[in-house]
Amino acid sequence: MASITVNDSTKGIWAGDKPHEKRSEFLKLFEEFVNSYMVEPEGKTHLAYYALGRVQARNNLESIKLAANRGEIVEDQVLLKLMPYLDSQSNRDQGNWISIAPAFAADLRIKFEAAEWRKDGWREVADSILNFITRCDEHPEQLLMACKEFSASPYSKGFQAGTLSPILNALRPDSFVLFNKKSRLVLNYFTGKIYAQSLNDYPMANSTALVLIGDVSEDLRNLSKRDLNAVDLFDMFSHWLVAIKKYPPLMPLFKTKGKVGDKIINTLVSVPEAEEPEDNQQCISSSDETTPSSTDHTQIQFYLLTLGSEMGLDVWVARNDRSKIWQGKTLGSLPNIVEQLPTQFNETTQRTIELIDVLWLKGNSIISAFEVECTTSIYSGLLRMSDLLALQPNLDIKLYLVAPDERRDKVEQEILRPTFQFRPKPLKNVCGYLSLDGLMEKMEGIKRLGLPYSSLNPNFLADIAEYFGGDNVS
Repeated sequence: MASITVNDSTKGIWAGDKPHEKRSEFLKLFEEFVNSYMVEPEGKTHLAYYALGRVQARNNLESIKLAANRGEIVEDQVLLKLMPYLDSQSNRDQGNWISIAPAFAADLRIKFEAAEWRKDGWREVADSILNFITRCDEHPEQLLMACKEFSASPYSKGFQAGTLSPILNALRPDSFVLFNKKSRLVLNYFTGKIYAQSLNDYPMANSTALVLIGDVSEDLRNLSKRDLNAVDLFDMFSHWLVAIKKYPPLMPLFKTKGKVGDKIINTLVSVPEAEEPEDNQQCISSSDETTPSSTDHTQIQFYLLTLGSEMGLDVWVARNDRSKIWQGKTLGSLPNIVEQLPTQFNETTQRTIELIDVLWLKGNSIISAFEVECTTSIYSGLLRMSDLLALQPNLDIKLYLVAPDERRDKVEQEILRPTFQFRPKPLKNVCGYLSLDGLMEKMEGIKRLGLPYSSLNPNFLADIAEYFGGDNVS
């Protein structure tokens, strides 16, 4: 291991009674990161995004400021060229700003209006964002007041550190850190702080992160053997530690015991943090550039309904989604859509079932149920499945939760909540997670083989679903 500098200044920065040990833990993990992720193609691509994003961000801001000074309306430019977007063909074609830390897969107005955070007033929102960004860029020392004043404005709803720190970091990487869920988890763990994703927390979190990074910056350069921006290295390291290595201390499970019937069982449960807006990603298959950037809840319902129908099954779409449109077709008008569900259940069960996103039926029997969670709470979908099993404990159907790959860890955390673990049938054993990418790849593979969907057994999805079952703790 390369030599590591130890400073007396570590006191007060690093968590615990032995800050040098926490610092050494950080650097040992960083060395592993350097020798794995940084030398892999994915890591090299990741690193290249920072410089490219910065050039585009600076050019975009200066162009927008000139347009605003000429009295032009800059709503579209601000919302599309200063906010962080996913690297997709559609976003590149539209000239949207591509960020290494995307908060949006498509025009953010779609997401905000779907979440009912805002329906109008976008011009004022854009002006407020531009003023905030310009102030922070020209006067970094005013970050605290800028965040307070923007957060207090009526135009700030939905905009938190994960949506605004990417542009600040791109413009001034030495003054502002990228602060999303991954970097927040890492910062909180190594400093012992409890920063949230709120924009009001960002100034203090940013200050703490810069002190921590400054304390190890020389070590980061020595270990990486490259003269790279230490803030970028910290961000890359955070991504690797959370999303790739999945470092257990950052996402702990707790041993506990509970009573199920007359039996006491020991098991592992999660206690997830509150879910924040920027942790909710729009559904998009990042590995398939032909997938439209507007892929969302409605599109996945459309695919599941079409797949079920072409397998010769009857299909049901949630009653409140029947009027939604995809590719010019109303979901409620697709082939084999049933107007009424079988009536063998009581009224409470019937109302619960009617709100499930997609059902596959064979005759009068429901054989599969799907909850699609692209931007909405994972917990709400699992709770609907749990309610169904509580009402009909002997119901024998396949349950699936469909979500994009980046929400896989969130699904695991939520399904391991105590409320789902201490059921006669723990939800983790009966509800499978279907990766959006995995589902799309399977469907494309079937097409390439020239196989009709009618040749499939509906149970084929169980083979590609992931179950977070495992054994109880003894």
